[in-house]
Amino acid sequence: MEPSGKRPLFVQLVTGPPGSGKTTFCAAVSRVLLGIGRAHALVNLDPGVGSTEVLPYQPDIDIRELVVCENVMKRFQLGPNGALLYCMDYLWENIDWLEGALRDIYDGQGSDHGSDTARSTTPEMDAQPRREKDASANYVIVDMPGQVELFVHHNATRKVIHYLTMHDPKRRWSDLRAVVVNIVDAQTCTDPHKFMSASVISLMTMMNFGLPHVNVLMKSDLFQAEYERRLVELESETEMCARDGTLRDDAASGPEGDNLVPSQLLYQLDIYADSEDPLMFIAEGDDPGTKLSRAIAELLGDYGLVRFETASARDPYSILQVLEHIDRASGYCYIEQDMQNLLEMRQAVQQAKAPPKRPHSAGSSASPAD
Repeated sequence: MEPSGKRPLFVQLVTGPPGSGKTTFCAAVSRVLLGIGRAHALVNLDPGVGSTEVLPYQPDIDIRELVVCENVMKRFQLGPNGALLYCMDYLWENIDWLEGALRDIYDGQGSDHGSDTARSTTPEMDAQPRREKDASANYVIVDMPGQVELFVHHNATRKVIHYLTMHDPKRRWSDLRAVVVNIVDAQTCTDPHKFMSASVISLMTMMNFGLPHVNVLMKSDLFQAEYERRLVELESETEMCARDGTLRDDAASGPEGDNLVPSQLLYQLDIYADSEDPLMFIAEGDDPGTKLSRAIAELLGDYGLVRFETASARDPYSILQVLEHIDRASGYCYIEQDMQNLLEMRQAVQQAKAPPKRPHSAGSSASPAD
């Protein structure tokens, strides 16, 4: 029987390809959690971050205290990919270090695990509110490395995750409940073939870890800017065609000029995120690449294997929406009380974004309600 007072330890494992926005997402989620008053800790498990590089958040646990990728490259004459794989193997061999650091976070002593390099921040970062050193936290955000091999077939990374999620009555927490938050750059949606590739990688990550999984299309604000630029081009093209009498069915061209998908769909991110039929994005064709993409899309659509949320680090409301999905996947919303704070903050942000109601003109009168 477990001792009274034990609580679960909730963990977000933020994965995704390099440059997809993982670190930015971690920092954005941290700001939202500070806004709703949720105690949490940040963990950098990416040894590829340079020893002098400053992160946009202050990690409570930093793997660079244990091993640094650039040092491994120099010592063993390895390339960046081989050195990163070595670092994760080294982490597995020293799993006690990570487990002890998480235990100190849970007990309220985790700030000592951040490296000196990570604490060398800008004045703007120093001004941000942070978790107090002696405040315990049972909610952890883990910034994972960006090498795809680590997610889809590398054994050491999977062993680390499975070991930590394994039930052990000797641990401080009752159990560790992890959710994989897989970040994908929204720009992949500009090419349906790239979107299918990103979907397959997301599926392989889910299968490899075997944990609750939330996919996020990040950088939606940049995608929206591209969408608006594309609309201007289409309107201009339509006007020219109408003047020349050559108006035709609108089709979007891919990088090589192939007609892939109607352009009114190509730059609408919500359609990619919410669609239950990915096959609609890929036009029929006889070339092998198109046939493969259509087969993958049909498989994903038939079984509903991959779905996406959309988010932007500049849009707190979108981060709140994603955070709500993550908390439901981990079960945090059914245990902790601050979910009400999250919902209230999301409602307040939504109301702030809503356009103000137009007042009635002086000469008009309000019509009675129907």
